[in-house]
Amino acid sequence: MKSNINGSKVVITGGCGYLGARLSMYLAKNNFQVIPVCRSQNNIKENWMTSMSSIIIGDIRDEGTLDKIRKCCPDIIIHLISLDHVTSENNISDTLDINVKSTWQLLELAKELKVKNFVNFSSVQVYGNNEDKILTESTILKPNNFYALTHKISEDIVVYYHNILGLNSYNVRLSNSYGDPLLTGTNAWDLVVNDICKKVFLEKKIILKSSGKLVKDFIHYKTICSAIHQLIKSKKAKKPIYNLSSGESLSILNLAILIKKIYKKRSGFDVPIFINESKRLEIKTDQRVKYFKHISNDKIKSFIEFDEVNLVYGVNKIFDSLEDKL
Repeated sequence: MKSNINGSKVVITGGCGYLGARLSMYLAKNNFQVIPVCRSQNNIKENWMTSMSSIIIGDIRDEGTLDKIRKCCPDIIIHLISLDHVTSENNISDTLDINVKSTWQLLELAKELKVKNFVNFSSVQVYGNNEDKILTESTILKPNNFYALTHKISEDIVVYYHNILGLNSYNVRLSNSYGDPLLTGTNAWDLVVNDICKKVFLEKKIILKSSGKLVKDFIHYKTICSAIHQLIKSKKAKKPIYNLSSGESLSILNLAILIKKIYKKRSGFDVPIFINESKRLEIKTDQRVKYFKHISNDKIKSFIEFDEVNLVYGVNKIFDSLEDKL
């Protein structure tokens, strides 16, 4: 194994995506030699590009792209590429190639190169419709779509390399990330918090596509970047699976109420909340937003210190970004 984490080469697949771009910049600012792998360079900003050690342009399914990664001799590989939960339902072959096969091939490459750490981004969707009140890493998984199923399969492969082959390989089960994007052209505005904020800013209303009772945990990209930075530096990471969540959940309706309150405080405008565009909800201005523990992050917080970003701050930063850009 290579030693000394300072100045290490880090290959980040999906490096030009919403989270990949943020993580690439964060690690570059912390003295890592960052090499993002991107499908194209159409949306790359020059100041972002100059912060990178180099950039690999290519499809992760191509052997040529894997050869480019091999020639870089990375110390660390962070794997972020995955089809989203909608696209994963469309084509089984593509879904297996991108969500599963690419993970396995990169793990083989990581073993060959004797990398210090391999980090695979999974999703809390692997828990499915689980009735447990608090979801921990030992909760039984019940994936209920191809996206979750393929992430579970990839997790199993990562665990095999960790437990059987002795590679420092980790699965990070990410909850719902949010925050303004660094590069244009990413799908960041499809994220729940970002989407509601943008529609409030542009349309002056919130439209929920359901009753709003669904409960989710929302985590800001700054917290994610800080956690990954500490994970790849830590010698205390012994387990192959960690939840990466804020540790505080709330319903979509309560999220909408919070964003409504924040926007009113900023602009003086009281945006209405609708269910499916037809039913307007009567929300009292003093209605309390309720948080509770849902996805446990106790295991990862036992050896890293979270850079906490609360939702009020995070939502305000999104509105700041929208004002600057629009």
